[in-house]
Amino acid sequence: MTIIIILLAFFCDKYQGLLKIKHYAWINSYAEGMLRLLPYTKSAAPWWGFICIISPVLIIILLFQLVMHTIWFGLAGFIFSVFILYYCLGSSRMSDYLLAILSKQTSQPIVVDAEAVNMTTPDSAEIRAIKFMKMTHQEIFAIIFWFILLGAVGAALYRILLVLKTYAEKNTSSLHLYLPYFQFCLEVLNWPSVRLLSLCLSLGGAFTRVFPIWCQGLLGGLSENQQLLADCTLAATETNAPEAIELLFYRALIICLVVLALMTLASVIS
Repeated sequence: MTIIIILLAFFCDKYQGLLKIKHYAWINSYAEGMLRLLPYTKSAAPWWGFICIISPVLIIILLFQLVMHTIWFGLAGFIFSVFILYYCLGSSRMSDYLLAILSKQTSQPIVVDAEAVNMTTPDSAEIRAIKFMKMTHQEIFAIIFWFILLGAVGAALYRILLVLKTYAEKNTSSLHLYLPYFQFCLEVLNWPSVRLLSLCLSLGGAFTRVFPIWCQGLLGGLSENQQLLADCTLAATETNAPEAIELLFYRALIICLVVLALMTLASVIS
């Protein structure tokens, strides 16, 4: 069921009209509203304040998910999960790539938030490749990873933390004092997903070069997440051309989805 939800969420990107719902400004407004309800938060950022900001919306999503799974023999819960995953995912053209595989035309471009990653910047090819892989990990891979583990709540948790971290990085933001909490939680969530993506990069790219790097950084700390992903990205391809990096990410994501499909099939057979 999970693999079907993921594929449907990807195919929703084919309908450009649905992109209008992918606005996250309400998350910042919600967090600011919650912050105003908390005492003693103007000069300090207590850990319980962070929990009070994050937990209510996650609890609401969890309750909705539980209720929806009791309606129409679980069909409502299925639709709800597709909607949440699609809403949390960054925009991509994964569906185009999956269809292109059948026609052996795998040069379709992937689209990630253009404001965050611009593949035409004057940076070197290596820096552009690293930026692109880091952004696709945040916007697509990590959200799918946590959706697989925790369902809609996992995808929502990662997206909310990502949005609030970006907002808190502004010095004028009322959430600026909570930035360390957002950063730490994201690094904790990134730790397993970065290592899974790096492993998939080795399987989809130059395995003999990437796998030793992956083994070396497998048990690294939270501060080594981005460096491991960067090293594996650069080692996985012969060239750092944008097209090669895009296709590398496609292959890595498909490997992950194939493994998930095989696990689902094995559980059904058993």
